Amino acid sequence: MTPDTFIARWDGRSFKPHPATGEAVPDERAQTLLERYLNPRRAAWPEADYVVGNPPFIGAATLRAALGDGYVAALRGAWKDVPESADFVMFWWHHAADMARRGRIRRFGFITTNSIRQTFNRRVIEAFVGCAARTDSGSPVRAAHPTDIGLTLLFAIPDHPWVDEALGAAVRIAMTVAEARQGGSGRLLSVTSEIGNDGGNDGEGLDVQLAEKIGVIHADLSIGAQGECRCQLTRCSTYGRRLHRHAGTGGGFM
Repeated sequence: MTPDTFIARWDGRSFKPHPATGEAVPDERAQTLLERYLNPRRAAWPEADYVVGNPPFIGAATLRAALGDGYVAALRGAWKDVPESADFVMFWWHHAADMARRGRIRRFGFITTNSIRQTFNRRVIEAFVGCAARTDSGSPVRAAHPTDIGLTLLFAIPDHPWVDEALGAAVRIAMTVAEARQGGSGRLLSVTSEIGNDGGNDGEGLDVQLAEKIGVIHADLSIGAQGECRCQLTRCSTYGRRLHRHAGTGGGFM
């Protein structure tokens, strides 16, 4: 391939009507360049005491369409300790948790998709709060620094209504706050009712009623018996580094 040769693919978004059937088909004229990142590496966050954010809501299945094949390959190559099945927001959660565990920040909190409780995202949380995390292949994730203490979830709302500013659509989000502390209780708030000004429950400005519980918050954002979590925090701490200073885009994780 010569230096002036470029490789491109369909952008994944543009369609045109089929000349015979009229059905929407991919528009081959809408191309996006394929990029390969040279020497991708983890970017450093600035010094801070607290980290608070609302990272982009991009699911693992749509990462390539949203950020491009080259960026996703570089991202996953630089962050091999984050499962490939995890959503984009979990790279933020992972890095902030690692910084807290190492004493580089005091506390962090994020607004994420409510799928943070599901297995493919929960692995990231389990690596820090005490459950035995596993990679996508099923192998245990081992702590790089076994003397590091685990995290305590101080506050969580597992499922809360939200309006996506980009799409203007009603979505469901979760909120989590954590700090490095071995053991301890947190506040778990659960939505009990959602009533809009017009009597509906699908718009902005909902009157949301919450019920509160106090106790040890587990990685699935619940309080109560957790039969699957039977390991020591020093064996379960894991995961490691990086993030992004621009909450609205993908660039900056490397």
